[in-house]
Amino acid sequence: MIQSNKTNTVVGLTIQTGVVIVWTYLLNWVCSLKHGNKVAWFLVFLPVLVLITLMVLLYHMVDTMGLSKGELQQMINQNSGVTYNEEGDLIEHGCSTC
Repeated sequence: MIQSNKTNTVVGLTIQTGVVIVWTYLLNWVCSLKHGNKVAWFLVFLPVLVLITLMVLLYHMVDTMGLSKGELQQMINQNSGVTYNEEGDLIEHGCSTC
């Protein structure tokens, strides 16, 4: 049975609000240290640096394996459970519980 997303949204919002508050206090504490300002800026940009690094690694992996666009699309479709026909149109499946 599919449940409403209202509780998930409220829980998610509460958790994100808590993370923001903890992160703000942590950065404020780090800024109060001797070289804390530079460390705090590094912590702020750390997720961006990790994302760029992962994208470069993914690009290198795809380039090294010699995968074509069609092969990548096929891998994505297999993992997402969505099916496309040869023209690239979405094929809808009947749902027995809908």
